[in-house]
Amino acid sequence: MANVYKTYHMENKDGEVVPVDYHLALVGVVEAAQIRLKENWDAFIIVTGSVGDGKSNLVAGITALFEHLNGRKMDYDNVVWTSKAFVEKTDRDDNFGKAIWWDEAIQGSSGKKMALTSEGDDLKMALVTKRFKKHFYILIVDEIEEYAWKLIKKASAWIHVKTIGLQRGYFDIYTKSSKIKTIYRAFKEYKWDWSRINLSSDLRGKFNKYMDVFFDQKEYDSKKLEATQIAEKEKEQKKTQMTDAQRFKLIINLKKAGFSIVKMSPILGLSPSAIDKIIVKGKADKEFSKAWEEVKKG
Repeated sequence: MANVYKTYHMENKDGEVVPVDYHLALVGVVEAAQIRLKENWDAFIIVTGSVGDGKSNLVAGITALFEHLNGRKMDYDNVVWTSKAFVEKTDRDDNFGKAIWWDEAIQGSSGKKMALTSEGDDLKMALVTKRFKKHFYILIVDEIEEYAWKLIKKASAWIHVKTIGLQRGYFDIYTKSSKIKTIYRAFKEYKWDWSRINLSSDLRGKFNKYMDVFFDQKEYDSKKLEATQIAEKEKEQKKTQMTDAQRFKLIINLKKAGFSIVKMSPILGLSPSAIDKIIVKGKADKEFSKAWEEVKKG
């Protein structure tokens, strides 16, 4: 039986050089990304799979190999867990050509889905405007249909990770856009699941355990939890923050109730001068301006 694995000697988390085996199909994905970047094309792959199937483990291996082939060592600077961190990473000027691994982009620490629209827009913007930085983007999500087709079609490969029986570590790779689109539509539009898909993958195989080679699992999980908790906290804070338009509506209602600007100040938690600025801004809007004039007459 032909050997379908290639061995690389790579530096592990302890600084030791150890042999690491990669399925040739995964080597091909990484080498294809290098070629695409050299030709100034997008280098972007998606990795999906159920929770616990080994998505992060696989991507740790892919990212480490890409960095190794480019004379670098993977570290936490290659990993992001939130939309904000992703944008910050792509904006930097000191990480040209590096892999950016966006782990569980749609999952928060509580397991709830995070907003997809802004995150998808952030990634699309990076693919369009930051291509000159030659980043290799690897996006991990549970399900491919969580994102719009406009984003998915930019991926040069889709890797689906799965468990067979009690054995983790199997993967299917789809590189043909026609197959990716057919399966995507089946999931997105018709709510199918994998049991109804009869299209075979373009490549397939089994991957090894990579996470423990390059990262301490407990430290990795701790960093991920911290990052996603911060993101959820910021999201909740945004929900509770009033816009100036909302404040102006409240000011109108308080004015109707007979409150002066001075008396409104402690209620709104704003200084009288800040309230004046909101009123000036609100009066510039025709609808709000009319409401304000009616309140003043009353």
